[in-house]
Parts: sequence; C-alpha cells; structure tokens
Amino acid sequence: ELDVAKSNFFTNISHELRTPLSLIQGPVEQQLERAGLSQEDRRNLTIAKKNTQQLATLVDQLLDLSKLKSGFYKLNV
Repeated sequence: ELDVAKSNFFTNISHELRTPLSLIQGPVEQQLERAGLSQEDRRNLTIAKKNTQQLATLVDQLLDLSKLKSGFYKLNV
C-alpha cells in the first residue's frame, strides 16, 4: 500500500509540475525568437530554457516510471 501511495504521489506531483513548466517554456522560446534582444537577455532566457527543459525531462521520467509500474509500459532490455 505504501508503494502504491508513493507512486500515486509522484504521478500527481509530476502532472502538477508539467503544466507550469509548459506555461514557462512557451513564452521563453517566443522571447528567444525575437530580434533585438540584448546579449544579457538572450543569455538569461537561454539559461531559463535549458533549466525548464531539464525539469521537463525529469518530470517525464517520473511519469514513465509510473507507467512502467502500472504495467502500461513493458521494459525491453
């Protein structure tokens, strides 16, 4: 029961993190496409983009682990 509760917790947290990450990623990418950004702004936005991508990857891994545990995915070694 504890294992199932942990899995559900991580699944719920992952879904709750994914939405705000998506809402951050979109505007950051739009700003990076604009011409006339200062070098500092471009650097800061690039850092933000890189970090949101890393967080999104971790969230996806948590969701994949949850799918694996639920039997939705089969592990191919």
